[in-house]
Amino acid sequence: MNEKSISFQEAVTEALEEELARDPAVVIVGEDIRIASGTGPGLADLSEKFPGRIIVRMPLVEEMLCGIGLGMNLGGLKPVVQFNHSAFLALAFSELYQLATWRYRMAEKSGPGVVVRVGHIGYPQTGTELDAALFSSFLHLPNIWIAAPTFAYHAKGLLKSAIRANRPVLFIEDKVPWIYEQGGAIPDHEYTVPFPSAVVCKPGKDLTVISWQFSTLLATRAAEKLDEAGIGAEVISLQTLQPWDRETVIASAKKTNRVLIVEEDFLRGGIGAEISAQIHEALPQCRIKRLASKNMPHYYEPPHVKSTLPNESAIVEACMILAGTAH
Repeated sequence: MNEKSISFQEAVTEALEEELARDPAVVIVGEDIRIASGTGPGLADLSEKFPGRIIVRMPLVEEMLCGIGLGMNLGGLKPVVQFNHSAFLALAFSELYQLATWRYRMAEKSGPGVVVRVGHIGYPQTGTELDAALFSSFLHLPNIWIAAPTFAYHAKGLLKSAIRANRPVLFIEDKVPWIYEQGGAIPDHEYTVPFPSAVVCKPGKDLTVISWQFSTLLATRAAEKLDEAGIGAEVISLQTLQPWDRETVIASAKKTNRVLIVEEDFLRGGIGAEISAQIHEALPQCRIKRLASKNMPHYYEPPHVKSTLPNESAIVEACMILAGTAH
């Protein structure tokens, strides 16, 4: 199989280009998305290649974008609606709720086919006004799938699957440079990645660390330090959060009987809480701990960010407690 190496950012753009070429109903809608930053790298070139199908200068109406996407879909289009910052989803919650419940209210078997593409960044200190991790709020909504890819391969494959799915999909892109700019190998041919999906980044026998996006980097680095202490941590990176790869997680938890869940969202009512509950239901004897953001706004200053979000040291300490080797 031939492969090529591209960045996460390039993989997303390539997925959009391929789907625009494959299906004339696909359109992209957003605010200032021609600018090569935020969620819109490379789209200036695509707007020239696909004239009239990338609406790049929408007014600042975040509270209406998902509703506009719904209207487009009802008119026969397959919109990809873009938000530059995750905190703007708070403005769009009402319309996301409409997307989630539409097919039930209309007695339809599927739909509406709208992808909501969201740029998110937490650790490089953009602050709570722009990039608060609110994704657990959307886990409560019915019918919405949530993708949170960490690697270029999954970014491209999951975005293509999301566009082809006849249902609303929230597609989260972590813009931390380690993810957005890192290179990764992808096939040199057409492919998609199914929902749910997860990757075992590092095998281990003593405990399981579940992570996604930037927390995967922290978990992997922490696992390397734990190896030096004789503790084998298995690191799993979830690529989708709804549905999540329960089979992979449960298999690992059954093997290690100890699980740490690391996330950037708030601890109280977080995605990790739901995963923890389902693991406990399947494996009542399994020991589980969670690390997440403190329930307070994120600051701009690096020292405060480090004090509110999970870090390598906290992961190592939590793992050693689980393994019974903490001092």
